[in-house]
Amino acid sequence: MKIPNEIYDKLKWIVAIVLPAFIAMYSAVAGIWGFPYTEQIVGTLAAITAFLGVILGISTHNYNKTCDGILHVDTSDETTDNYLFEVDDLDNITDKNKITLKIEDHTNEERKDV
Repeated sequence: MKIPNEIYDKLKWIVAIVLPAFIAMYSAVAGIWGFPYTEQIVGTLAAITAFLGVILGISTHNYNKTCDGILHVDTSDETTDNYLFEVDDLDNITDKNKITLKIEDHTNEERKDV
């Protein structure tokens, strides 16, 4: 199953930021107000968050495993665009019918050698 990048990015943000923050907030508020079943609810939410994190981690691993290299892009220079092709296994690249590249846009980053 292939997840579109936009959906993957949103899921990753929810799993890495939103759910842990919500769990911490709920735990604190439930303790203050005496909500019932706090331990069970927080534990269940933490287990769901951990499960989703593992699924996204597997997806990330599988995506990176299928890439043959990286195309570094920098269009911050007004006069020229800069592209740098970085391949993982240059010796065997000619044996392939096609290659898959991960694209990294360095346009808005501080200039650095890659």
